[in-house]
Amino acid sequence: MAVWIGLLIFLVSATDGAAARPPSECQRYVTTSTAFEEDVRSRGARAVIADWINRVEPDQVAHAWDCLLAAIGGADQGWLDVGSLLWAAADGASAEDLMWAFATAVDTNPEAALRHFNSHVVQRLEVVCSVDTLPIERTIQEARVLFARRRNRVRKVKASDLRTSVDACLRQVREGEAELSHEQR
Repeated sequence: MAVWIGLLIFLVSATDGAAARPPSECQRYVTTSTAFEEDVRSRGARAVIADWINRVEPDQVAHAWDCLLAAIGGADQGWLDVGSLLWAAADGASAEDLMWAFATAVDTNPEAALRHFNSHVVQRLEVVCSVDTLPIERTIQEARVLFARRRNRVRKVKASDLRTSVDACLRQVREGEAELSHEQR
């Protein structure tokens, strides 16, 4: 979990809006989204999730699952597609982890993430833009900063075909900010 939070902070701190790349220690696990998608389609998402969550080598800093989440959070279309395949079969902690990865994708490259959700399930977009995607360890001030950054990045998406998705995400961000205001009181 600590490695995932570190990777989440790495991805959210990307300032240029370009798709972030997972840290170098992840290159061993995360090769191409195409190969990974083939594995999911041949073995099934539940089997792949279980395999990746349990794939830890003693000499490695990063956990394989955390590296996969970082790749999805980088907002590359191929990895977003892989994330959707996995999310369809995920439950419990793995579903929550994938939700955070998608939220990171919105923060990293909002246009790519919103375009992905525009062609998939809109309910997921509303989930990943909401307060529920913030790690519990964040202070209210840190959460406000994250929401402000997310709001500013999403507002910059000008593609007319994404207007509905942009509006839905911004509505969820506003609701999350309102919840933070109530929590502070």
